Amino acid sequence: MTTPTTPPSPPPVPPRPPEPPGCEPPPALDLRVLPAGTTLRFGLLLLAMVTTSHHMLSTLLELARRGRAAEYACRLAAGFDPDGDFLAQLGVDPAADPALRACLAAVPGDPRWPVPVATALVLVAAAVLYLLLPRWRRRSRRLVPVDGELRAELLRLAEQARLPEAPEFVVDPGRLVPGAVVFGHARRRTVCLYAGLLVTRRTDPAGFRAVLLHEFAHIRNRDVDLGYAVTALWRVFALLVALPFVVMVAGTLVGAEFGLFVGADRVFWPAARAPLVKQTDTALGMGLLVVLARADTLRHRELYADADAVALGADRRVWDVRDPVGTAARLGRPWRSHPTWAQRRRALDDPAALFTLAPLQTFLVGAAGVAVALLLPPFAGGTGGMWLAALPTALVLGVAAWRSAAYAAHRGTAAPGGLRAGLWLGAGLVAGELVVDITAGGGWFPEHPLALLVLPLGALAYVPWLVQCARLGLGRGRAVTVAALAGAVLVAAAGLVWWSGGGHLYTAGDFLVRGGMRELLAERFPGGWDGHRAELDWIAAVMPRLGVDGGSVAFVAAAGVLWALPYLLWLAGGHEGLGRTLRRGLLGGALCVVGLLAVKATLHTGRPPLGERGTGFALRYVSWLTVALWGGVVVTAAVTALASRRLWLVRALVAAGVAQACGLVAAFLLMSVDGCLGPFRTMGDSCLWVPEGSWPVVQVLAGPVLPALFGAAMAAALVRLPLAFGGRDGELPQGGRVARSGVRRAVLVGVLVGALALGPTAVRALPVGSGGGPLLPPAERPADARSERVRVFQLLMWYRVGGQQDTLALIEGYQAFAAEFRELERVVAEHPDDESVRFDGGRFGAACTTLHRAAETALGHLHIPDSGLDGPWQAALERTRRAGHHCAEVMGPDHVEQPGEADAVLEEMVGTFHPTLDAIQSVVERVSTDGPRYWPGVVRVTDPEASG
Repeated sequence: MTTPTTPPSPPPVPPRPPEPPGCEPPPALDLRVLPAGTTLRFGLLLLAMVTTSHHMLSTLLELARRGRAAEYACRLAAGFDPDGDFLAQLGVDPAADPALRACLAAVPGDPRWPVPVATALVLVAAAVLYLLLPRWRRRSRRLVPVDGELRAELLRLAEQARLPEAPEFVVDPGRLVPGAVVFGHARRRTVCLYAGLLVTRRTDPAGFRAVLLHEFAHIRNRDVDLGYAVTALWRVFALLVALPFVVMVAGTLVGAEFGLFVGADRVFWPAARAPLVKQTDTALGMGLLVVLARADTLRHRELYADADAVALGADRRVWDVRDPVGTAARLGRPWRSHPTWAQRRRALDDPAALFTLAPLQTFLVGAAGVAVALLLPPFAGGTGGMWLAALPTALVLGVAAWRSAAYAAHRGTAAPGGLRAGLWLGAGLVAGELVVDITAGGGWFPEHPLALLVLPLGALAYVPWLVQCARLGLGRGRAVTVAALAGAVLVAAAGLVWWSGGGHLYTAGDFLVRGGMRELLAERFPGGWDGHRAELDWIAAVMPRLGVDGGSVAFVAAAGVLWALPYLLWLAGGHEGLGRTLRRGLLGGALCVVGLLAVKATLHTGRPPLGERGTGFALRYVSWLTVALWGGVVVTAAVTALASRRLWLVRALVAAGVAQACGLVAAFLLMSVDGCLGPFRTMGDSCLWVPEGSWPVVQVLAGPVLPALFGAAMAAALVRLPLAFGGRDGELPQGGRVARSGVRRAVLVGVLVGALALGPTAVRALPVGSGGGPLLPPAERPADARSERVRVFQLLMWYRVGGQQDTLALIEGYQAFAAEFRELERVVAEHPDDESVRFDGGRFGAACTTLHRAAETALGHLHIPDSGLDGPWQAALERTRRAGHHCAEVMGPDHVEQPGEADAVLEEMVGTFHPTLDAIQSVVERVSTDGPRYWPGVVRVTDPEASG
């Protein structure tokens, strides 16, 4: 901390009048009631920095990889379009294309260890620098030990600050600013006073004491090492990662635009531009997040040191300093490692800033969390990387929620409702998604940005959920706090897993329908789709995703925690209003029943005959039942949230859980007596009690219905959002406890609600009698590239990786066959009347076998990445394969020839020659004409006509 160069001269503060009886201010709240969150911010910063380093180092090492060019050629030959939309490129998948997998298998292998090793070396370098920084600071300047009267005064201040051990004191005569700094590691702290502070000691003793107490607060808070760690990480990251990345990648990108291909293959540059721009954009965006997170972490520790210094006796007036004004000063604030004087005064005047997350802090938590979740899984192992990203994200937010609840309870004021913080968190999540920008393809933004609304809606529900859980669990012991934070991590991880594991694909479009899910469902559930194609479209787009979510253990557990955790905390506290919430849940269950009956009545009028109700009609039936239950659950949550003055989200989720459970029970009962329902009959015609028939359907139905609780939470937050802008983001203080008899009734109600709400999870967990594997959509073959230049380049790569070899093999096969055919014509011409003269079938058979193998080999290779050329090419290959196989059989030594059979086979072979030659000629002409126009000398073309 530094004091102003010219000490302020504030007016004398009049003595504070005594408070009226009963209005005395509450005693000071211990800032260490929960972890401050600085260490958690450091953990998130560390994770973001490791992820960014891994991404940048991967990009750097990718430029030097031996097999990079060959691998890129295979993908381009398979139809990869660097400028195409994201979903179209999903078809370029080695797992779904054996030909691409075979092409990549031939690429020289490169070890995967350099990137993690390089990342580890960066961390090791940061650790070494962390250990050396204090020694370097001590030796870089001529520091003078402190003794005499000044040392005695400093020791008295250290005793006043209740330091466990007095640090060493030195003076830096070369620094004339009135400040000080603490360096050194544990058990060897050194407080270095700048020479300007010694002048302040005489002119402004209060300022001198405030600076020293501020530094002693850093020692008390044990954040000196954390500051060194942040500094070491940042310097190593900037020097060893960011600087080489900017020089190599950004330099390559800029140079290539001007024709200077240093470190880049001139041939691949047109196709490499888009991914290189995308990698640069992602890396720079992540670097920006790291810079902001670093500054935020350091500012946070400074505010805590200020608060501790004032609590230790520092004069509050020392902080009455005017900040620099101007545009440059305002723009530089987010990047500074020290807060402004105005921010410091606000934190001292109202410590609420130390107990909640500021907008920028919340924004950074969201942006770093989702960016790490999208970038880290390939490095940390799939879902484990998402959990690793969720851990510090949820803990930072959860700790802030509990601290804000503690502060509000201490002051007797309303706790923040969390909606505004949820908006900032949602904005950060969207920013992190746009920084990584996986689904944008060759563009800057995804093609369907409305799908990004899921992120702010989820954040709007998550933060108030954390706040209300904290309010209910406050003061119930450390075990409850730990359990609640564990639940917060589970819910956050489930959300990040859902988004990064497939949810973000919706920003690129309806990936399931485009991937063939509609056709797959129509094939597995045939019949009943005439006139219902629109239903099939939305079923294919939504139902498989909901079914996968409902079958995920983590997702189902998170859905249970979403309502069960606040409910159990509410129940344990004996708060009133539980019965009213239960009644709303029962009314919501009744709404679900009305929806189920409406679905059954609607489908009753157009149901097919009894034997045709088990396929497409059954899928429509289950899908509309899902819609009915979702609608009842979501409406129940929204209405309950609007009708509640306090704990609106807890009440909404409990009511929604009850409604969901009642709806599933009602679905089971209605399907068990389906044939007895008259105008509501759907699947049955006879009035029978058939629970064994309805149970498997309920199990299937429970899967897509269980995620409805997440939709209920988002709907409740959405309807409460206008209150956040009306000045009612917080809630009124909680009312008193109910009587003991009310507690007993609440326990009975709790048992009932628990049994009802746990029912859907149990139903889903029980094994289904007959099941199948998951519905996975087939990969869609990518469409032709948008750019003519890229299409020609793809064709050149296809010709290079195998197309030229295939065309030459076919040409050589037809040359051998033509030579045998000309020999036959010569023999027949020389002996026109001698029927005993016969051709050599063995030699013809060998030529036919060669053609058959060449065509079969080409059919197993990559398709031409141009639909206009690939259609005739594939047809010609198939005709040649079929004719060559027939010819080889007839000309074989063991075949008994039928009259005229050899002539028919030869005619078939001759008939395939010209179409195949035309297809080859079209490909070669395109390669030889358009290729040199863009990239002269890339591929040497063999003319089929010149070859005979």
